[in-house]
Amino acid sequence: MRFIKRLLRILVLVVLLGAIGVGVMYHLSTRTPGRYLPHFLSAKERDAAAWRLEHEKLPNLLNLAERSQKQDSAAQRARERGTVVPPDATQPVAPVTLSFTQDEINSFLWKWSQPYEGNYKQYVTHPFIALEEGSIVLMATVPEFDRVVSAFFEPKLDEKGMLHSDLASLKLGAMPLPQALFSSKREKVENALRSRLPNWQNRAKIDSTGLANSDAQSAWLGKLVLQLLNRQPSPAVIFVHTEKSNAVPVRLTNVTVEKGTLSITVQPMDAAERAALLEQIREPQSAAAGTGTASVELPRN
Repeated sequence: MRFIKRLLRILVLVVLLGAIGVGVMYHLSTRTPGRYLPHFLSAKERDAAAWRLEHEKLPNLLNLAERSQKQDSAAQRARERGTVVPPDATQPVAPVTLSFTQDEINSFLWKWSQPYEGNYKQYVTHPFIALEEGSIVLMATVPEFDRVVSAFFEPKLDEKGMLHSDLASLKLGAMPLPQALFSSKREKVENALRSRLPNWQNRAKIDSTGLANSDAQSAWLGKLVLQLLNRQPSPAVIFVHTEKSNAVPVRLTNVTVEKGTLSITVQPMDAAERAALLEQIREPQSAAAGTGTASVELPRN
């Protein structure tokens, strides 16, 4: 009888501790992170922040890409005609460093995502990007959980110029979550990308003037997401739109994330770098997770 009483006390204690644990977890999951501020700016402030990014900062990036592409076009025309390449087409284009505030990034994304809200609001609402020291935090309210989910990424360039942006942690409210919780959703994303990727890769092109078609951009983005999910580095490249559906790839040489600010440095890519990028884009994506390697690297100056 004494043994049974002790056993009952232990069981009651376990139940109480379990109930307390569940209560704490529930409380943490319902907390809205302090950094989640999707409605912090007024409509006037949001419009002003988006305008600064569009009209004061992005033009510097666009000018770099257009100047590089025009130089390559002039050089290509000269070679086709058998004439001397114009001196202006041989002048190096200086790298550009840009800094974007958290308010500018969120206001710009809010403006351009509104027409597509109907496509994603069943999955996420009120998306928001927080910039912390060394981390980019992607946040949104997930209707399925009726909670705020936060994904912490730590972008950095390695000594070979490859971009690492591993998912460092995942939270539901203020409660840390194992990534395995979202394994089924991750699997759906990966399967969808892997089914489409071969067609994009087969049609991907980057011409001699530096223009990449939409399939090259889609294949690069698809591989980027797969590499990110599998903790693999990717080429440190972004595509800058110049005309219609074409874009010019440029190379990231620095990425710095500080509280409230994201700074990047970009420079044009030469023909050898673009050829290496196209090879990497067309290379079949490995199904292995967490390899931490990439078989093709961009040449570095």
